[in-house]
Order: sequence, then C-alpha cells, then structure tokens
Amino acid sequence: MEDFGAISLWEYTQKNSLEEDEFLDLALKASECISRLHELQHFHAAISAKHFLWNKDTGILKLTDFGVCSELVQDNVPILSTDMWDNDMMQYSSPEQTGRMNREVDYRTDLYSFGVLLYRLAVGRLPFEDCSGADLMYAHIAKQPKLPHECNANIHPTLSKIIMHLLQKSSEDRYQSAIGFKRDLLSYMSDRDNQFDVGALDISPHFHASKKIYGRDEQIQFILDVFDQVNSNKLSANLLLLSGYSGIGKTALINQVHKPLCRQRGNFVSGKFDQFKKNSVPYGCFIEAFRKLVKS
Repeated sequence: MEDFGAISLWEYTQKNSLEEDEFLDLALKASECISRLHELQHFHAAISAKHFLWNKDTGILKLTDFGVCSELVQDNVPILSTDMWDNDMMQYSSPEQTGRMNREVDYRTDLYSFGVLLYRLAVGRLPFEDCSGADLMYAHIAKQPKLPHECNANIHPTLSKIIMHLLQKSSEDRYQSAIGFKRDLLSYMSDRDNQFDVGALDISPHFHASKKIYGRDEQIQFILDVFDQVNSNKLSANLLLLSGYSGIGKTALINQVHKPLCRQRGNFVSGKFDQFKKNSVPYGCFIEAFRKLVKS
C-alpha cells in the first residue's frame, strides 16, 4: 500500500478525541470499506483500530492488514486461542470466534468487531477493556457492556442503539450487512430526533439456515438441569450418557446446550470416533477432546 500520510485510528485516538461529525464520517467510511471487502467475497476477521489508517487532512480512510482474511465460503476460519492472539486482537473478536458458541465464523464477525471499534471511538475505551484471556472470552459471550450514551452523555441514545446492534452476541441478531448499518446511520444523521427501529432496513445478502432444533425442549432442559446441579455444588460430579441411532440428531442436541453452558463458564469440548476412518488412534476421541481443552 502506498504511503498516503495516514496514521492508525488507534494512534490518533491515543492523543485526540473525536467530534461527533468526525465520528460519523469515520463510521460511514469504515462501513464502506467493510462492505466493499464483503462484496469481493472476503471478510477481514481481525478488524481493529490499528487496522484502519486515516489521513485527517484528506479524509481518506483505508482498511489494512489482511493476514487472516478469509473467503466467505471458507470453513476453517481462525478462532481465538490465547497462544495465537494477543490481547488487542481478542478485544475486538466476536463471540463466535471464541469457538465456544456452536456458531460458524462468517463475515458477520467483521460487524461485531466494527461495533467494538465504534464503541471505542465513541466512548474512549473498549467494551471489555479490563478483561483479558479467558475472562475476556467469557465477556464477549455473556456480558453486556455499558451503553455508550451512559458512558458519554454527548452520545445520542439512537446512535448508542446502532452501535449496540453491532455488538449483539448472536450473529443472527446483529446487523447482517454493513449496508444495513450505513442505512441506519444515514437515517440518524438526517434526523437525529427521529426514533426508528434499528436494523429494520437491514437485509442479509446471504441465506443462513437456522441452527434451532424442534421437539427436543425436554431433553435440552434435562441436560441443563444436570449441569446446574453440578455448577451449584448439589452434585460433586455427574456422568450423562446420550445414546441413539446414527443420524438421529445426538450431535445437534448437544450443540443446543453449548452456548448456555459456556455462558455459565462451563468448559465444552468434544471428540468423535470415526467409524469409517482406518488406523484410528486408540482413545483418539478423548485425545481430541482434551487437546481442545488445553488449547482453550
């Protein structure tokens, strides 16, 4: 990339605060950068204040550092690991990037990270600045940051809602596109006292099948009740066995309790015996599960 006399947003905001007009202009331009990247069928996967370069005099803003950039259709997207990601990257990472949400990491992770960036620019601090490591992962999954307008009285409640909509824990609940965010921001800028439904003009550019399963509420609640008993020390330990024919939905059932367990600081690991794999390692299922536990 050519030198266009810019510095990172992180560097600029270390010494300067943004006026609202500057903030709104940066938010629009940043959303356009993200939108263009998504239109090229890629997503950044590591958006942060350090990866946006800004020349205040010319108004030019550019997104940089595509080291972990992924294709929209790619399956193996990097998830958080305390030995791979520094604390700065983890501060901007989405809940699904923790690997503890039973959610695929897709382009919507950029929208969450974008929300963290806007929160920092608006408030002057990160949503979970006081957390690190495993506590930071837990915060991304289960904790709600203080509302921006409660931290900074100069922030309009509607703008605060727009930022918080980017920070929804579930990718299905946040903005589905950078264009949808831009539409809401333009609506706010045209009439700042106009109260509107945030996200109402947002349309997903991609089809996403629901992960919800039906007819298993009783079984799901039973599993959660057993976990609650162990978690509250009513039981010192418990072994729960789930059996059923191949293809009946055992994995799908377990995946439904993945998120609630992690919200209560439960550790969720898994391994699988592959009946069709030749020369399988003895106890390979347990090795796989404990390897994930160590890495987490």
